[in-house]
Amino acid sequence: MTRKLDLNIDLNKAAWAAQIALAFIFALAGGFKAFVAPAALLAKAPDLAALPLPFVRFIGIAELAAAAGLILPSLTRIAPKLTPLAALCVLPILAGAFVVDLRSGHLASLMLVIVCAALAVFVARARLPRQAAA
Repeated sequence: MTRKLDLNIDLNKAAWAAQIALAFIFALAGGFKAFVAPAALLAKAPDLAALPLPFVRFIGIAELAAAAGLILPSLTRIAPKLTPLAALCVLPILAGAFVVDLRSGHLASLMLVIVCAALAVFVARARLPRQAAA
């Protein structure tokens, strides 16, 4: 019994670490895309020039919402079922980032996208409600 309890505690700690890392990454990327002036945005991220500015702003706001959704439901224990949903909802954002990075040949960014996707899947699986054993 204590071994299973220890595994649950370790899984919880790992899930929190993944949630915090993902929230940090999405908050930084989202804040950058949502609030930085267009000239500075394109100077720092020239690959975004292929996308319309309102779409880039939308992606930034979606990333900020993802950061909040990854942390707040579990932290406040208000609707914690939203955390795995938030983790799954970042996957389309990451798929878009994967395509952009693949087309532009940014292998380091591509690896970050793959790691973030793996972390998001882990968080979604770790935070899904457990089925009671029959």
